[in-house]
Amino acid sequence: MARAWLSLGSNLDPARNLDAAIAALDRDFHLLAVSPTYRSAAEGFEGPEFLNLAALLETGYAREALEFRLRELEEQLGRDRSDPRLGSRVIDIDLILYERRDEGSIRPMELVRDELHRPFVLCPLSDLSPDLVATWTDHRTLRQRWLDLPLEARQSVQVEPRHPHAAEQESSV
Repeated sequence: MARAWLSLGSNLDPARNLDAAIAALDRDFHLLAVSPTYRSAAEGFEGPEFLNLAALLETGYAREALEFRLRELEEQLGRDRSDPRLGSRVIDIDLILYERRDEGSIRPMELVRDELHRPFVLCPLSDLSPDLVATWTDHRTLRQRWLDLPLEARQSVQVEPRHPHAAEQESSV
């Protein structure tokens, strides 16, 4: 088994698309927790604001197979990969951290996407797993990484009302 920390975002009918993504993840995997939802400005292009959240799941998928399955889910939810890389999104589901747990041992955690410097990724992840230590760098917890960001960066994300799924499943894992 493995644990995977995901970053999800949308700026096109975002509440509906994030709800659909969480439902799909819950259907396809063992969804352990969902963070609060945050609003942030589009980054790198002019467009509607994004809603972002993080999810923690348990899966039997190897990392590469999980990434492939997440791309399939994005497409099933309406993601068009021919759109510009920096542009509005129906849904974006990124695998950020992956930790393989074999019988009696835990393999080193993998930083799959180096996105922890982005406030809209780090904030929900730090809510989800505040005490998780990024052992591949300087041993700071996700919460400490969040608090170490400049104030302006931390203020760039604003908490939104919870999604119905988040209230049922949120925990500090």
